[in-house]
Amino acid sequence: MVGGRIIEVYRQIGRPDTRLWCFDPGNWDECAIYALIGDAHVKVGDDLWWQGSKAYWTPLDRHVTDHTFEKVGNSFDPRPPAKKLTSSS
Repeated sequence: MVGGRIIEVYRQIGRPDTRLWCFDPGNWDECAIYALIGDAHVKVGDDLWWQGSKAYWTPLDRHVTDHTFEKVGNSFDPRPPAKKLTSSS
């Protein structure tokens, strides 16, 4: 997965980067990246894709297409790990 529709924008106090969590409806997959978005008004519902050290943002209203951000690190699955099921005897 290299992008999709943004489902969460998370800015943590004290960090310069923002976590952008995406959903790819074509593959029913989720993935997130950290990016340096500055004061851009990135919102849930916008489109995002990435390649190498760059991320490309297109707002839902499409007033801008493929606005470039610096991507920080690798993409990752932000979902918590599944709990291991144990069988009872």
